[in-house]
Amino acid sequence: MNSLLTDSLFFRDRFRFEEIARRAIEFNSVNNGNTIIRDNIFLVMKNYTRRSGVRLVGMHMPVRDEDLYAFTSIREGEIFVVFNSFLSFSKQVFSAAHELYHIYCYLDLKNDDFEREGSILIDSNVTERGISNEDREANAFAGVLLVPPMSLAEQMRIYNINRNDLKIEDILILMDVFSVPFKSIVLRLVEEGYLDCRQADYFLDIDWSEVERICRINDIAISWIQRRCNTDFAGLESIIEFNEQYDVLPESRLNEDKKVIEEAKTELKDLLCEE
Repeated sequence: MNSLLTDSLFFRDRFRFEEIARRAIEFNSVNNGNTIIRDNIFLVMKNYTRRSGVRLVGMHMPVRDEDLYAFTSIREGEIFVVFNSFLSFSKQVFSAAHELYHIYCYLDLKNDDFEREGSILIDSNVTERGISNEDREANAFAGVLLVPPMSLAEQMRIYNINRNDLKIEDILILMDVFSVPFKSIVLRLVEEGYLDCRQADYFLDIDWSEVERICRINDIAISWIQRRCNTDFAGLESIIEFNEQYDVLPESRLNEDKKVIEEAKTELKDLLCEE
């Protein structure tokens, strides 16, 4: 059986998985209204922390490292999350939901270790053995939050997807609908009983280049497999443009702010991808 399955919370601890799933469904109901989240996950994160009385600063940087997904830290009472925008957008969406679980554990479950250590999400935390229990729970939480059981059943009905004869094109449609990575959809289909382990192994063994080829041939999930490589310093550049347009700050201060941004980009130029 594929290690993505055997090391998932669903296979490791079914009781704990059900508990985490209930939390994800409740979280979605309270913070998103039970709709499909997709790329709205970034707004959901900010709104959740805001309602908890904590400011969240989210940044997107295209770091040329396929293994680095995201990392989170807390400084002076504010939460900073950096997403690797070099990755496919579906991976960024999943990364946000994964990191949201760590933030949820910190704010709602009072996990004080998070304030000292923060978190870093790398590829092995999602796809390989030996991950921590909290990362395993975060993956389960992210999967259910982004692909809720009732929404999955409803979308399969809407798109006329036959649960007894699932094809790779069906999985890509669901990937497109929910904006999550291919493997995440396969795992959710297993968790909800639409695929058995043998069928899941078949899909998980398909080479990613072949999955991408089928996406492009069928024009499915294209926007979610592409890299966007956008750089967003928590909206600071837009704020500077606004201040400049409406003469909010003196020119000397605007030039100083621009200089800080350019210096940051210069320091990161060896890491950031250049399109």
